[in-house]
Amino acid sequence: MAKTGKWSKVKPAYQARPSPDMWNDRDDASIMNAAINSLDQVSREMEQRWGYGSLERLASPDLAAKFEMARESLRVACAGDDPSIVIQKAENMAKGWRVLEKRALEKGEKPIDERIWLHIADDGRRYGFVNEIGVAAQVTESHSCRVYSLDEVTRIVQRYEAEAMIVAATKDAFPGAEIQEIVNKGDKLDDEIPF
Repeated sequence: MAKTGKWSKVKPAYQARPSPDMWNDRDDASIMNAAINSLDQVSREMEQRWGYGSLERLASPDLAAKFEMARESLRVACAGDDPSIVIQKAENMAKGWRVLEKRALEKGEKPIDERIWLHIADDGRRYGFVNEIGVAAQVTESHSCRVYSLDEVTRIVQRYEAEAMIVAATKDAFPGAEIQEIVNKGDKLDDEIPF
């Protein structure tokens, strides 16, 4: 690739660092991914049960600081070169989530209503889904999310399916299929067929 011309001196705003060698080793990577996925499940369960950032806010300053240090320690371990440290730090974080919850319960705090489901979209936006609109009022500003009732979600999906019939047809033709991305190509469907 040529490195001359008017764009050759432009520096990208973000330059990714190469991944540590341990992530390039298939066995190490799969073991570390198992630990990270397990931790991710614990954190999702805790945030679903308590709300985004709620357990950290309910903790004492000392416990909140220790939890944040554990999170930073895991981040540093993931950038290092020792899979066993990543696994240990992921386990520490999982224990930390459980300690945060235990302390919140000991203080008499209560998890959020089970009729509220919290979700973080692929782009990082946060949403709350409730089974009936009356429950939406329970989603306070501390949850920092946009709230929809299942009735509203159903209306949105129905409207979308009416306008983009391919979505409904695909879901009908392939039960269990997951929509991973929606790209608007307009009326022009001339993309290359890969066979």
